[in-house]
Amino acid sequence: NDKFFVRVIGGTFVQKKIYNRWGQLVFETTKENEAWDGTYLGKLQPPDAYNFVVEYQTENGQANYYKGSLTLIQ
Repeated sequence: NDKFFVRVIGGTFVQKKIYNRWGQLVFETTKENEAWDGTYLGKLQPPDAYNFVVEYQTENGQANYYKGSLTLIQ
């Protein structure tokens, strides 16, 4: 895939953040349909593992987080 998307099912999307290996925030959005294209400040990031955190609200309004990792390859 050329872009990284996350979809929330059974709740409401709040925000998505992606961090590099050193904990630097390289992508952040509050738009569910906005995807990360592997760049930061207009520059393609190096192949590596990146961590993401998606915040969402359940149907009863409780805040939850989904955490994971992705591997950027070129």
